[in-house]
Amino acid sequence: MSCVLRAYGSEFDVDRYLAQVELTELLIIVRRKGLRRYERQENPDTISGFNLTVSEAEFTDLDGQQADALAFLKKYERELELLAAFPGVQDVVLDFGIEDRDVAAQADYFSPELLGRMGRLNIGLVVSRYPRDEPPTETGDLIPSEDRDRSP
Repeated sequence: MSCVLRAYGSEFDVDRYLAQVELTELLIIVRRKGLRRYERQENPDTISGFNLTVSEAEFTDLDGQQADALAFLKKYERELELLAAFPGVQDVVLDFGIEDRDVAAQADYFSPELLGRMGRLNIGLVVSRYPRDEPPTETGDLIPSEDRDRSP
């Protein structure tokens, strides 16, 4: 997922909120305070919340992520207004995952329409930069043939 909506709070009744909205098909993960999300988790979660898919556009396609996010905000406006005012919600953010480019200064533009709608819905902005993938070699392998035998 390249763009994800995250909502959480230490006193957020996530199950009560999710029962009132039409977002469950987009859910990636639900956290519940006091419970472990997976067996090997050392400590129980200290907050409740959820992450859901907003865009599956590539990390290199910020324009596509923003178009998907704007469509998402329009489609789910009622649910997001409820979320902003829901008891116990501490923070709601749109997290855009983008590729870390090999440039002197990386600048990424967000439209006033998108930012304005996010602001009206009390949604913060996060940009998570991820290392770029190594380009394939001429043969299409990610590991050069001379190094393949030494790879783990």
